[in-house]
Amino acid sequence: MRPRADAVLSEWFGPSDGRLLAVPMSLRGKVVGVLLALEGGPGLNVAMVQQLTYTVGLMLETLASRPNVPTPALTPPEVISGEPEVAVEAPPAVPEEAPRAVEEVSVAAVEAPPAVGDGSETVQLKMPIAPAPPAAVGRAPEDERKHEEARRFARLLVSEIRLYNEQAVQTGKLTRNIYSHLKEDIDRSREMYEQRVSAEVRADSNYFHDEMVRILADGDADALGV
Repeated sequence: MRPRADAVLSEWFGPSDGRLLAVPMSLRGKVVGVLLALEGGPGLNVAMVQQLTYTVGLMLETLASRPNVPTPALTPPEVISGEPEVAVEAPPAVPEEAPRAVEEVSVAAVEAPPAVGDGSETVQLKMPIAPAPPAAVGRAPEDERKHEEARRFARLLVSEIRLYNEQAVQTGKLTRNIYSHLKEDIDRSREMYEQRVSAEVRADSNYFHDEMVRILADGDADALGV
């Protein structure tokens, strides 16, 4: 669609002749937001907008995994003694509702609802779907939590690599040496992963490599060239 064809969009983006791309964001199968991208002089990079929407979803998923910290109740004011003595009654503390955790982001393909107007287009967001984690045998709840955090952190790091290097990823897939094209970015992200994830978890599973195969190589491990 074009902003000048709609009164509300015209107020947001001005009377632009460029195309406006709308990419939906889905949480548990429900569309809860839309990312709008206006075409500029160089054109509109649809793949980059889709990847950005996917990465934002991963960040929301990571934030949702953090425990909520309740706001401490206000303490009653101290009564000041004196002549005459006046008792000051503290106002009742209003309980503050704890923010609800953001629902887990579904990274399955989502089809945008049809737009109304001439020149409108719908974009289907297609990203690799994260496989279900294997069932842990005899793993304590605390250990399972550490493994889940490692999986999510690896997924976020590798997604950012692809977000900013899409052309290099496609070239590396064709020549089957993705690592050679993205060596600096991959090594830097792997170092961040190893600094944050404990050696015990890394010895049990290599989530960073798994996400490189899934996100960068689209499931073809040989395309990494390592």
